[in-house]
Order: sequence, then structure tokens, then C-alpha cells
Amino acid sequence: MRFKSATWIMLAALVAIAAYFFLVDEKDRKTREREYKSGRKLFSYTRAELERFVLINPKGERIEAARSGSDWKVVSPVEAPGDQPEIASFLDQVIPGRRGVELSGARNLADYGLEKPFATLILYRAGAAAPETLFVGDKTPTSSNSYVRLGSTGSVRISSELTHNVMNKGLFHLRDKNFLPPGSESIRAVAIRNGRKTLKLEKQGAYWWFTSRHVRADRARVESYLSRLTDAVIHRFVREDTEDLKPYGLKASAEEITLTNGPETVTILFGKKEDGLVNVVRTGLDKVIMLEASLLEPFEWNIDNLRAMNLAFFEEDSVKTVRYETPDTSVVFTKAGAAWNKAGAGAATMRSWEVSGLLHRLESATFTKTIGQPLPGEEKGPERYLVRVTLEDAGGAVLDRITIASPAKDTEIGASISAGGAGSLKQGTAEELEAIFKRIGAK
Repeated sequence: MRFKSATWIMLAALVAIAAYFFLVDEKDRKTREREYKSGRKLFSYTRAELERFVLINPKGERIEAARSGSDWKVVSPVEAPGDQPEIASFLDQVIPGRRGVELSGARNLADYGLEKPFATLILYRAGAAAPETLFVGDKTPTSSNSYVRLGSTGSVRISSELTHNVMNKGLFHLRDKNFLPPGSESIRAVAIRNGRKTLKLEKQGAYWWFTSRHVRADRARVESYLSRLTDAVIHRFVREDTEDLKPYGLKASAEEITLTNGPETVTILFGKKEDGLVNVVRTGLDKVIMLEASLLEPFEWNIDNLRAMNLAFFEEDSVKTVRYETPDTSVVFTKAGAAWNKAGAGAATMRSWEVSGLLHRLESATFTKTIGQPLPGEEKGPERYLVRVTLEDAGGAVLDRITIASPAKDTEIGASISAGGAGSLKQGTAEELEAIFKRIGAK
């Protein structure tokens, strides 16, 4: 028993010793690996530790950028917000970087384009006593790799990361190029001045209206344009001030757009066009810049070509009663929960998806040409019409009344309360509605 106990004690001791040496060796291995990896890095820190940098690019531009909170800003040669993704991408390609292959016996820096470098990058790290300077020279003869040198006494190395393409950045690349802040959905009014004429639009609820007349504007076109305008990217910075606007056609601009968002307004002036671009200034941006000339689109708008061409406007979820009438038919559907039911004598559950199909078809019907006045013969009763559909909410209030008639052969005209007028429809629209009505199960 004593022998067995001693054996087990010895085995336990051996295991403990082995475990100790394993842990020590593993710790040493990880330390060596960490030191090896650190030794292969060009810089011993990350982008997050950098607080400022200066880039002297191939054109001789000296661009300085500094942290501003969590963002970057350009501080020289102009003061401007930085292009955050562009700067982050640029620095990620530089820091920490790989040391690359060291060239032994590299004495004449001119042989590698490092006497007068292609580009120079000066990095200021938080807490560091002095900045670090990186020089990028010529490309290697057989690849896009570059010769680089860190500091005044550093050795010449070959880098596959710090290429000419990476270092060939200018002020335009590193500064913010967004023309407007995001938020087209929050714009509530637009005024478009073209010479002496001004077209005004106002958003009420989900729709856009002409303020001079109670007529809806084409919401898709208006909102598509506002989205393009607020997403617009500056293509060129022409002038860093607005002291002299005459050369750019902006001194007495005939074309102007004013955007209103609550108490805030932004006025944009458009000037001369050049190579598919247009000179622009706006309030809050004391510079002359150039945008795509396609943003001049609103100056071609008027009530005739921008008005909404929908036959009707209504929110389907608000519709609780549908009265469908033809010269020989009058049927009422009511909605209870998700189900549609036929009201009155012979009440029955309808095919709800077909009722939704009827409403969708009414929503999607569009005028081929607007007429403007009420539908002819409206005062003479429903016998004048091919189809009339009245929509009511839960309280019985009329949401819309949509009517389709055929005042002449091969002609269909529609009107609705929500459209505020009448217009020509595609021939056969009433027939499509009647086919859907039959599928509902009411006949």
C-alpha cells in the first residue's frame, strides 16, 4: 500500500511539473509569436491611436487632417469635414502595415525614388514624443510594389501595400463630398424659381400638392428627385469662397430651389453648365461647387407635366365599406376584422383577396390625359356611368367616390373626389373592374 501511495504521489508530481513547463513554454511561445508579428509590422500601433496626419502627395499638395471627436476633419489647406470612409480606408492600408523585404546595401536613395519621394506621410500618434515619417519612392521594376523608407535613418524596403495608387490621394479624395445632409423624407416644402415664375409644392400627410391649386403632384417624381438631391455628391470644388459668383453664372441666377424642413430652409442657386455638370452654391456652404446637370430637372416642371395622374388616392387599411354600382347592380361589402362580407339580403362572406384586388386596381389606374372638370353627366345619376365605387371608413364617412363613364364610343373617362378632377382612361378599365367584381363572388 505504501509503495502504491508513493507511486501515485510521484506521478502527480511529474504531471504538475509537466503542466508547469507546458504553461511556461506556451507563454514563451505566445510571447515570441507576438514579438515576431509585432516585428513584422511597419508601425506598432493601430489607426485608433492616430490623432493627426499630413500627406504630401505626388502633386506636392500638403494635406493635413486631424481627429474631431470620433470623426476626421481636414484642417489644411482648407478647413472642411473629412470623408470618413475614404480616410478610414486610406489609414487602414497604411497602419500597421507590413515591413516588407529589406534591401541590403541600399545606399543611394535616388536609385529608389526616395531622395525626392513620390509621396510622404507624417503620422502623429497620441502620447508619442515625435511624429513618424514614411517616404514612398518608385515602383519596383517588375510589379506595382513600391520602395519605402521609415524615418531619416530607416532602411529601404519593398512594400506591396503602400503602392502609388494608395498614396496618390488629393484634397478632393479626403474631404467630405456630400452636398446636403441626409433627410429628403423630412423636407416638407419646395419652391422652384425659374426666372420670374415660381412653382411651389407642399407635403401634406403622405402626398405632395401644388400650393397654388388644390392639385396633387406626382409623389414618385418629387420624392425621387429630392432623394437624388440629398444624396448628391460634389463632383468638383470650384472655389473655396463665394466672393465672386459672376464667372459661374451665379451672380444673378435665374434658377433657384428652396427646401423647407420645419423652421430650416436651404436655398440652392444653379449657374453655368459645363461637361454635364452645373455650378452651384447653397446657403450654409460658402463654396462654389459642381453637381450633375441632371439635377436641373425641376426647372422643366409645371402643373401640367407634374400633376399626379392617379384615378384615386386612398389608404386601403382605412376602407371598411365598399359600395359597387353599375347601371344594373348595387352591392355593398363591409369589412369585419380581415374578412369582407356582402351586406343586406343574401349576406355572405366574400373572397377577401378579390376585394383587395379591386381596391388595388382602383389605386393603380391612371389617367392618360387629365381633363380637369368634373365628370360629364355626374348630376344625372348612376345610369350615366359604367362603374361607380364609393369607399367609406369605419364611421361611415366617404373616403372617396370613383366613377368611370363612356360619354362617346371607344372612350372612357374617370373621376374621383380624391383626384379633384377627371381624365381619360385606358379603354377597358371599367371592364377589368367588372371582371374582378364577378370573381369576388357577389354575382
